[in-house]
Amino acid sequence: VAVFVGFTDQIAALEMPFDLTGTTYVSNASNGVGFLFDTAATTDTIRAVGVATDTDATHVDTSLAYVGDTYRKLRIEVDTAGVAKFWIDGVLKATLSAAVTAATALVPVIAGYANAAASRVFTVDYLHVAQDRI
Repeated sequence: VAVFVGFTDQIAALEMPFDLTGTTYVSNASNGVGFLFDTAATTDTIRAVGVATDTDATHVDTSLAYVGDTYRKLRIEVDTAGVAKFWIDGVLKATLSAAVTAATALVPVIAGYANAAASRVFTVDYLHVAQDRI
């Protein structure tokens, strides 16, 4: 299974903003930032990922995984310089410099798919998106 929770600039067609196979990341979005979990990875953990104008940020492995029947509270903050901070369950897990191009309009996305024929279910309890208008 693969799950991405974050923001992307891609809105024209359905696309997984990031993929991870083994230890190889692929950013499909030109600008995007978020949490990536992919069981096709060598290690099944949640990663903090970003791409700014087709240049990948240095990804961070949080060393945490999703657990069945257990909610995770994910939070991303992006400043005006494109620096992103990632929290999981209230704990800061990563800070990515040049994670995204701050001037690019992004849309929130929660994307998931099954890598195999078996179906999977993931539950989203709530989504809160806010912008500082100052």
